[in-house]
Amino acid sequence: MPTYPHRCPGCHHRTLVTVPMAQRDDTVTCPSCEEHDMTRLFVAPPVVYKTGGFYATSLRDTAEDVAEEFRASSNRYRAAKGKEPLPPAPKGDDL
Repeated sequence: MPTYPHRCPGCHHRTLVTVPMAQRDDTVTCPSCEEHDMTRLFVAPPVVYKTGGFYATSLRDTAEDVAEEFRASSNRYRAAKGKEPLPPAPKGDDL
């Protein structure tokens, strides 16, 4: 059964409502104030690309890659300002 977000126009209570396909046009009473019929909110579905080159795992960097990239960027900035570069990051057993 599909689940849709609903909002009460009176008390602004929001909730997810599971509506059977046979009752799609029926109204849902607010569980909070029990006075108003809730209106369905329309939200954009999440976008998931399933084609080559758009996999979520292909864009993720490891923490070490991000730290090294940050260190290199910081060292370029420090060199432009005439400051000493940051010391190299500890590797493996040096932690």
